[in-house]
Amino acid sequence: MQKAIILFLGVQIYSLEAGQTAEQVAAASGITDPALYQEFAESDFDSACYSFSGAFTLVAGVVGFDLDKAKQIAEIIVNAQSNEAAKATLSGLSYDVYVAQVSLPAEQRIVKYQAVMDANNALAIETENREQAIAAATTIDEINNIVNPPTGIINIGRGSAGPLDLNNSYYTEFNSTSMTEAETELYVPGTTTVIPYGSIPYGFDSIGNCFAVGDYLIQIREVATGSVIAEFECPLAPANVDVAF
Repeated sequence: MQKAIILFLGVQIYSLEAGQTAEQVAAASGITDPALYQEFAESDFDSACYSFSGAFTLVAGVVGFDLDKAKQIAEIIVNAQSNEAAKATLSGLSYDVYVAQVSLPAEQRIVKYQAVMDANNALAIETENREQAIAAATTIDEINNIVNPPTGIINIGRGSAGPLDLNNSYYTEFNSTSMTEAETELYVPGTTTVIPYGSIPYGFDSIGNCFAVGDYLIQIREVATGSVIAEFECPLAPANVDVAF
């Protein structure tokens, strides 16, 4: 019998066999809250949040986490993502030494361990911001955008009209199940400059200087929530370069 794996916000929550009822799935999955079940067809699922492997026909089954349940799952996911990222910052370094270094005054710390502390502090701030965005979300699509932010490539640079001016910049690849390119913006923290999508057709242009001398950090953000999708130093490249995010 064909089976389907259902993913919610990118995480496997249960698998179904064709023709299973909600009660059968509940018994197999251990998810017994009646509020989480109802009759459905595959077309009832929001493809932005659920995915299926294999071709199958379902007679009855499971849907529908409500918004509060989705927020609970999303918070668990972003904390797990944060933990994995924190572990990665210590790659090749001693955890015991790291713990010892934390207790020392900053001027006594080994440079490479101080760099890890700085990275983990930035990660903690980012995770807190994501948790706050999840709490404020009003739709599951918004939550999905936080848990699974878009990826892609942006063709970007500065210098064609001066080193403080953003060149005409465009996405050459944009991958998201629930966000469009037009729902993003560029933001320059050093000058608090917002550059909207469509400032040139299908792209971005600062229409004048947007960077401060020596500070070329730029962010890709979601317009609706201000959530940061990616952050990098805008390269000095009058002809642009591709930057993956």
